[in-house]
Formats: sequence, C-alpha cells, structure tokens
Amino acid sequence: FLTGLVSWLLLRSAARAEHFLSQGVIRVFERIMGLFLAAVAASFILGGLRDEKIIPDRSAPSENSAIAKPATTPPTANQK
Repeated sequence: FLTGLVSWLLLRSAARAEHFLSQGVIRVFERIMGLFLAAVAASFILGGLRDEKIIPDRSAPSENSAIAKPATTPPTANQK
C-alpha cells in the first residue's frame, strides 16, 4: 500500500515539477533514467541466462578454478 501511495504522489507532483524545470534538465533526466532502465534490464537478462545455465556464472568458482581447488604442496620431511 505504501509503495503505491508514494508512487501516486510522485507521479501526481511530476506535472507540477515540469513547469519549474527547463527542457534541457528534463532531457538529461530522461537520458539518465533510460540508461538506468537499460542496465536493470541487462542485469535481469544476464541473471536469467545464468539461472538457465546458458552462460557460466562468473561469481561462483568453476571446477577448473584455482579458487575451487587449492594448490597442493608436496609433503615435507616432518609430515612423512
């Protein structure tokens, strides 16, 4: 409920704010919001492709990764 109310208030006041802002400021804001929307969309798409194992998940170590398998050292004389 709260999210809907806040959204409604912001959208309602946007028409009034348009009178105070110049066209240049509005265009810059539109560009920034468009870039933000594209970044969120790309993140969702990549997340879905990773979930479906279409592309590898680079955040988790792979089987061939040095992080997944620590390097082994030969035993020393004390360990034998």
